[in-house]
Amino acid sequence: FQQDEPDNRTGYAACLVQLGKTIGVEESLREGLDILRGEKNKDSTLKLKVAYAALALANYLRMQQIAAFAPQEANLYQENAELDEDAYEELLSKQKVTPDEEKLYKEAIGLVREAIKDAPLSDIQNVISELRTYALSLDLPVQKDHANVVLDATIEFIQQVPGHQDNWELVTVWAACLAHQEKVVDGTQKRVEVISKAIEMAEKANQLHVDKVGKDHPFMWELLAGLLMTQISLVDDEDEVMALYERAVSSFKKAHELAPEKVELLEMIKVIEEMKDAEGNNDSDDE
Repeated sequence: FQQDEPDNRTGYAACLVQLGKTIGVEESLREGLDILRGEKNKDSTLKLKVAYAALALANYLRMQQIAAFAPQEANLYQENAELDEDAYEELLSKQKVTPDEEKLYKEAIGLVREAIKDAPLSDIQNVISELRTYALSLDLPVQKDHANVVLDATIEFIQQVPGHQDNWELVTVWAACLAHQEKVVDGTQKRVEVISKAIEMAEKANQLHVDKVGKDHPFMWELLAGLLMTQISLVDDEDEVMALYERAVSSFKKAHELAPEKVELLEMIKVIEEMKDAEGNNDSDDE
């Protein structure tokens, strides 16, 4: 690329970022980001390229943290018949969002806010995708404040895209973000509100997909089933609980019908039907 277009520093930097992202090379990601930051013409397109590069690097750093955490957690369980809470808390503390990550994602969010009104849709969607990836990787209690910041920003940016309500890809990301946000918000009432909105968005995303390509989306049915199961834990009314079980089973069956290779969905259906039967028996006993 440098030989063919020696003056195209932005293009070269974008190639470095994609290379680093594809094969997992931190130096390539950092070099590409530094070049983009150094460009003088800070138009909306360039700002989104910088944001994308910053998020790609943040995602790389987070994946490295997760990769290191998994075997350490497994060893902790293997070495102790009873989990050492102090050792586990110490391990969790190492999963905090690093200052480098926080600086990167906040830089990206700030740049998107400056550029989103004038930038090309494809660039906006690319950045939203990276934001979603980073947000969904933050699922521990020590990360929830950062997760909420990134999730709120992702949803904010989706809502600023013209025609977003008719874009099944953006509505899918919105639904996925809400599904994750339910895990990191505080308070039962807030969880109920978030999960209800997530279900609404999941159903809408699937309908938009049907309208666009003529068929249901297996991921949306699987996501919807999971959301319905979560909603069960937030509901007290017995009749509503049983109705939600029915919907969850039907949704998982639809997801498996659309993606028969996912045999784990059959196990989920079996487990939920057993839970539903147990709930029904408990109701009978109470009577």
